[in-house]
Amino acid sequence: CAQYKCQSSRICSRAFPPHSTCDVTGWNCNCGWRRATGLLAGEETNDAKCMGILFFVSDKICTHTWRLMEVMWIPILGLMAVSSFVGEKQVRCECHDTKRFKIARATWLALNKIIRRRVPFPDCDGTCVHRIQWDNQQDYSYEFSWSIYFFDLGI
Repeated sequence: CAQYKCQSSRICSRAFPPHSTCDVTGWNCNCGWRRATGLLAGEETNDAKCMGILFFVSDKICTHTWRLMEVMWIPILGLMAVSSFVGEKQVRCECHDTKRFKIARATWLALNKIIRRRVPFPDCDGTCVHRIQWDNQQDYSYEFSWSIYFFDLGI
């Protein structure tokens, strides 16, 4: 088996000084960029083996992503709370080409085109932006558009 299956960071750092770690028990040691000499496996001794470039890079990406997620929810939640009081004015008709749920709508249109059914479009002459009274179905997403944007950014 080509896998070393490290048990602790102490064993890894003894075999590859100074800062080798065992990030995932059962994997090769994380010895850093210098010792990741091969694609799948790096340097090795009789007692241990280092991660290769592929595993080293994926380990770093995962580690940094988790660290970022641990701290970014706080400013995102703050921006959502502050921006909940700021809405957006609808300035162009979106009845035929909405900016919300674009992927879901494009998939729905493509499937209906494959089935060869007529896709019903709402009857709109472009005057929908000049509404006199609140329309819950259309205006709700505009009222909280910035909060929705920051929520989407956070996800």
